Amino acid sequence: MSDTRSPEAQANAMPLTGRAREACAVLPAAVRAEGETVIEVLRLLGCDDETCASALWFSLRKHMPAAAEEAAKHWAPTLRRLVEGQGEAEKVWALHAQRGPASGAEGLRRLLLAIIRDLRVVFVLLARQLAAMRTAMSLPEDERRELAQLTSDIHAPLANRLGIWQLKWELEDLAFRYLEPETYRRIARLLDERRSELAARRDGLAAGLAAASSHLARVLLIEDEYALAMTRAELDWLDATIGQLDDGTLIWDTATLAATRGRSAVSGDGP
Repeated sequence: MSDTRSPEAQANAMPLTGRAREACAVLPAAVRAEGETVIEVLRLLGCDDETCASALWFSLRKHMPAAAEEAAKHWAPTLRRLVEGQGEAEKVWALHAQRGPASGAEGLRRLLLAIIRDLRVVFVLLARQLAAMRTAMSLPEDERRELAQLTSDIHAPLANRLGIWQLKWELEDLAFRYLEPETYRRIARLLDERRSELAARRDGLAAGLAAASSHLARVLLIEDEYALAMTRAELDWLDATIGQLDDGTLIWDTATLAATRGRSAVSGDGP
């Protein structure tokens, strides 16, 4: 649910985040922008002020540790635990990079949950990964694929485990785009081609009906009206499908497809 309060009211309601944001003013613009995206996602998840602030403090500690050192002396124990938990997660990311794609991913997810002492850290990790994935197209291809593989192996399954479906869908969709770019582009291209065909058919049918209706009774045009209505309906459906593809709510990750094929084989419905 979106926050309808004024920016001033939101700032007053989140004093810890406000102080962290002021401290992060020394960071590069791109890092600050990613931090704001993280905060936006955390707010949508209903996370508290301390959780949001911890995300910013961790960014400051990571990029400019000296600048965060003095502020850390005044952190409450719970805030310190949140920031340190994000640091502990970095060890899991390093292990994933060493082991390679999908190797022991379930074990790494369990390790992550075992070393984190505050579940709120997981929400920060998911929000940060989503923010990174949204801008991953600007990365070199090898870094983008590595980020996508980590997302597919660790973050998307964690979002699924926590029941955060919107994050799960978007994380899986973005990971699929970067891990299977040719397949993704082919599907998008086929949908766009179909949409162009439908739009041309709709326009032709509409023009023909407009011209014929001036001298023919409507009963003689029912079939054409039906064809136009069906074309418009398919076009609306296709627009919605393309929109879901673009915003990440239409996903077909490999695990889901494999499970579906498995169920079809058992039931005898498959090819």
